[in-house]
This record gives sequence, C-alpha cells and structure tokens, in this order.
Amino acid sequence: MVRYSDKQALLKNIVHTLEHSIPAEIEQNTDRVQHSCSTDIDNLEDNGDPLPLSRHLVRLYTFICKQRYTITRYNPLGRTNKLIHLLNRYESSNHRMYRGLVCMSPEAFNNLAIRLQQTEAFQWNYSSSGVMSLNRVQEILSVALYRLGRSGNGGGECDAALQCGCGVGSIVGYTNHTVAGLLELNNDVMQFASEGERQHAAAWVHNTTGVEEWGKGWLVIDGAHIPLAWKPGVLSREHFCYKGFHSINVALVILPHSLRIVESVVGQPGSVQDLKVWASGSKILKKPRLYLDEVRVRVEHAIAYLKNRFQCLTGYRGNIYRVKDRITAAETIQACIVAHTFASRYDHPADIANLLLPSFSEDEVSEVVQSLQLDASDTQELRRTRHTNQQEYKLDLATATQGMSQYAVSRLRSSTAHDLREEMFQALFRSTRHNEEDTTALSRCHEKTTVDYNAMTQSASARRRERALTQPFSI
Repeated sequence: MVRYSDKQALLKNIVHTLEHSIPAEIEQNTDRVQHSCSTDIDNLEDNGDPLPLSRHLVRLYTFICKQRYTITRYNPLGRTNKLIHLLNRYESSNHRMYRGLVCMSPEAFNNLAIRLQQTEAFQWNYSSSGVMSLNRVQEILSVALYRLGRSGNGGGECDAALQCGCGVGSIVGYTNHTVAGLLELNNDVMQFASEGERQHAAAWVHNTTGVEEWGKGWLVIDGAHIPLAWKPGVLSREHFCYKGFHSINVALVILPHSLRIVESVVGQPGSVQDLKVWASGSKILKKPRLYLDEVRVRVEHAIAYLKNRFQCLTGYRGNIYRVKDRITAAETIQACIVAHTFASRYDHPADIANLLLPSFSEDEVSEVVQSLQLDASDTQELRRTRHTNQQEYKLDLATATQGMSQYAVSRLRSSTAHDLREEMFQALFRSTRHNEEDTTALSRCHEKTTVDYNAMTQSASARRRERALTQPFSI
C-alpha cells in the first residue's frame, strides 16, 4: 500500500477541494451576475473576486510547496564528527577502516571526487565559479558511498544519517546527487576492451579450457538477481523470479582474466530469466561444469566482487510503487556498477581477496587472485583506445544491419549466435574426444534433443495436414 507523508496528504486534500470549489464559485458568480443584470446593472461590483476561496487555496498550496517541512524540526542527537572528518583521519593511518567506510581506496576516492566535480550533477548555482568545491564534493560522495556500501538496516536512511553525522534529508539528497553524477561518467568509465585486453582474455580462455577455438570467446556473460527488500507495488508478478523472491535482473559482461566489467544491462524484472545456452544432450551439454567450470565460475567471482563492495545490491531497500521508482532502482544499480568499475582500477590483489572472501573459500580466493592479470597501466591513452574500439563496434553493427527491420535484425543475431555456438560445440567435442549422443546440430539450434525435435516436427506436420483438410476446396 502506498504511504503518503503529511505534506503530500495536505496537498492532495487541497487539490481535491479545488476540484469542487472552482466549479461551485464559477456557478455562484454567474448567477450573481445574471441577477444583477436583471435588477440594476449599476449595482454590480466591478472589483468583486469571482473565486475568493479557490484563489486563497492556490496561494496556500504554493506556500506549502515552498516549505520543506510542515512541522517544527528538532535536531536529533548524532555524531560529533562527520564522516568526511573520519576519512581525513584514516587516509594516512588506517586504509582498512577507510575502505570499510567508502568501499574504495583513498586514491580511488579522491580521483572519483575530482571527476564528479566536473559533472552537471555537482554544479553549484550559488558559487561564483559555478563549480562546487572539492571538499563539498568529497563530503557528498562519502555519505552516498557509505549508504550504498551497507545492506539491511545498516543501509537505512536513519541509521546512515546517524553514522555519517548529517540529516536524513541530506542522506537522500547526497545519494541522488552521486547517482546522477556517476551516470554522467558511465560512458567514460564503462569502456569496451582494448586490443591488448582481448588478446589476454582469449589466451586465458584458451589456456583454461584447452580448446583453441574457444579462445574466440574472450568475454563471459551471466545474469545476477538484485533482491528487493519489499514487494513492489507495481508489476509484482513480473519481479518474482524463479528463485522465489522479488528481484531486478542484471546482465554483466566481464573480461575473465581481470574480472573487469565492460558492459551491463540493468532494469529487467526478475522473471526475465537468462537464456539457456546449454541444451540437454551429451555429457558435456548435460554437465558443462565438469569441463568448463573454471571459465563459467569466473563471472560468479565478478558478481561477488561487485556485490561485496556495494552491499546494497544484496537487497535493494527502495520502495517500488510507480514506474518512476523502477527507473530510480535501475539507475542506482547502474551507478554502483560504474563506481565499482572505477574503483577496481586502484585495487591491489589483497583488496580483491578481501572482497571475495565473504563468498568463497580461502583456497579458491587465493587461486583466483593469483590468476588475475591486472592492468596497472590504465592511462588516458588506453582509455582513449577503449573508447575508439567501442565506437568502431557500434559503427560496424549499424552498417551490417542498415535497412533491416527489427525482426530481421533479431533473426540475424539469433542465427549468427547459433552458428557460432555450434562451431564451439564441435571444437569441444573434438578436444574432449566425445561424440554426440542424443542431439544433432539442428536439434541444438532449437534447444531440444533429437527425440524432442522429431516430435516437434511431426506435430507441426500433422497440424499443417489438418489445416489443409479443413480448408474449403476451390476450383
């Protein structure tokens, strides 16, 4: 059930009153004018207000809208030190506590604040230069990152305000400013892979699987569910996922050798499941984890790397009562992905291990960290190369699909994906010396076994014959 604040309820009552008062006063004024005309036109008042009550209600509505609070405010007890003061103290003395507060290293935090200072979300209208001071940006960013890095009651507005030494309204405003600024940085931070990264990722897949052809697939993609703490007020059935809770689906594309996210799709409801790549069939298709577990689990490491940094993704606590709320939730999740991708550039192997330990064993985390190929030379030239590669990919895709309908584009993508997948299957069969058992290339194209595919074709043929017999015969 949607809950309104006292201010919203008061404004709603004023609007409801205006809907009745304006027609009534217009009718009353019309009768008064007609009566005056029929008696004595000289007695008609020229300065009479035809809508006295409605005009007063409009002024009252405007006055209430300009006021932030409808009741007397009181100053709750809070921390004497603000969060930014703790960060200044821990920056040189305790990096572990620093990361625990803002989910990233001091270097990453300072550089992110500098980048956000140039965004439109942090433009300060009351400043002579039009740019918010860096200290103010750092204060806003620190509060927002603290809130996004908490789950459960710790991520609530009241608890976060108490810990950060600011008001509840500031918590909401700071978070909104930071999310808007991070979304402005999305295209600059979420860059596609460079040529060197492609080669490293392809070599990693080849070495891990032992199949040379599988090196063509140098990206790993998987879906992750962001649980919703509360049942949505709109489209609740669409948000109910197969795992038994309400969620928002997120698809992540990562580089397996570095766990860097290069693309994301956010906003689909939880009932939209991931595409089933593996058809039932041979032992490889029935149990791919026996052969490809080290590649497949890589994306699980990347998802844990993200969720353990920003733990609000383990349970989104925002209310979804309107379509606008769904957009807000998707923007918040995407902002966390952008901030995580930016902060991961400055993470050391020990930092990555600390973020993976809550989800995996020490032996597995140690193996993952040792196999990571971190790119320490993330310079401006490298980011420019990534941006160029991304633009070239979009241009090539637009050229290949020019003049095609959306249906034709979808069929082309599906056909190309099936052909490539079949090529990878055959390479995997040859590498492991296994043969097809109960599938064929045609049945795998339809995600079915040979028996199920034959049954489907026979059923379709029977329906066509039945329609042909029932149609009227004409000469």
